[in-house]
Amino acid sequence: MVTVYVKKNNTLKITTPQGISLIKFKATDEECYMLQNTSGYYELNIIGRAHQNEWMGNISPQIFI
Repeated sequence: MVTVYVKKNNTLKITTPQGISLIKFKATDEECYMLQNTSGYYELNIIGRAHQNEWMGNISPQIFI
C-alpha cells in the first residue's frame, strides 16, 4: 500500500506486506504520482536507515529512504 501525505511536503509512505514502513520525506511530485497511479507489483531498490517507530506503546519497524 502506498500513501502520500501531500500537506506534509510530499511525504511518501510505502507499507510492505510484512508491516515495514518505508518513508521518504520531500518526495518529488513525479515520485508521488508514479507510485500513486500504478497497479500491479513493482520491485524497488532503495537505500535507507532502519528505525523503530513508537506510537501509543506500539513499536513498528520503519526505514527512512
